[in-house]
Amino acid sequence: MKPKKKDWKFYLGIGLFVWAWAGMIPMVGVTLLHIDPLVSLSLAAGIWVTTEIALFASIALLGKPFIQYMKEKFKSWFKKKKKK
Repeated sequence: MKPKKKDWKFYLGIGLFVWAWAGMIPMVGVTLLHIDPLVSLSLAAGIWVTTEIALFASIALLGKPFIQYMKEKFKSWFKKKKKK
């Protein structure tokens, strides 16, 4: 079950979905900077909030077919392969 319609909502949703997961990298990087811990924590929290908003916005834009497709892909990694 692949998403059928590839319009601006699809591409924006994919971009937000990628940011939601790739945004964890700068969040870790901010904590490793040699700056005031309060500033570092504030920046990391701000990045975390934007990634969460991006995740929920991507779910809203991509809809149920995309979520079902991702679930099937994820579950297929853990299924045992049948021997012939």
